[in-house]
Amino acid sequence: MATLRSKAREHRLIKLPMNKLQEELFAIRSLNKLNKDLRNRAERLEKVIRIKEFSARKTKELIDKELEKQKNVDV
Repeated sequence: MATLRSKAREHRLIKLPMNKLQEELFAIRSLNKLNKDLRNRAERLEKVIRIKEFSARKTKELIDKELEKQKNVDV
């Protein structure tokens, strides 16, 4: 179960652009030795990136669906 503090951290990350999140995750992954804080940060970044990718995919599907509806109406 996520605590209020961890949810607040995720919400802060959601506001950042996707490329910044991916860059930070790449930088963390390229380090040789990770302490607990960096491991947790990497997990959090991965989670937020997955959420943003899923959200973008679903939004694109909805837009495509609406465009298809409009195409059918125009014909």
